[in-house]
Amino acid sequence: MKTPMPRWLMYTLIGLAVLVLVGLIIFLYHVNVLAGSIVTGLLVVLLAGIGLTVGPQLYKLYKFQKYFKGHEDTLKLLGTLMAAGRTQEAVMRMEDLMKNAPENAYTQFMRAMFLNSAQKFPEAMSAASRALTLAKNDPMLPAMLQEMKGQPGLPGSIDEFNTQMEELRSSLEPRVNQMRQRREKAQAQRKKKSR
Repeated sequence: MKTPMPRWLMYTLIGLAVLVLVGLIIFLYHVNVLAGSIVTGLLVVLLAGIGLTVGPQLYKLYKFQKYFKGHEDTLKLLGTLMAAGRTQEAVMRMEDLMKNAPENAYTQFMRAMFLNSAQKFPEAMSAASRALTLAKNDPMLPAMLQEMKGQPGLPGSIDEFNTQMEELRSSLEPRVNQMRQRREKAQAQRKKKSR
């Protein structure tokens, strides 16, 4: 597994690349104005293309981070409520928080893990399935996982993310089926009594 590049090194390399490009453009303008103009135009088109490609995903990541930074206190409160035995209130607050949260695989991952700990098994299984579905086309998931990497219990890669969600679904399936069977039995008994 590759270790991520330190941020200072990444910023240094980006700075050097910018300085080299600016130097090249200045040199070309001194040698030949037309060559400098062509290279400048090509760089502008290249940067616009990169901006149009990466920009929307970066904006989604920014919105995700901003949303959860603004609701950090609520997220911390959920654990306190669960520890105090006020599970129903914690679930209501979590669902309220998730209503306006950006729809992505990581949000559904958080929801699935929380609902599982709150013993809301059918809802947790549904959220885990949704997380796996969204993970296939979520371009920002790797960045989110990279940011959360190293925290206990959280996946650091897409493979770990998929494995964790599959394991959660597998562990929940027997419980959900058992709950379904009990519900069906109870309905059948009610029908017998009402006759």
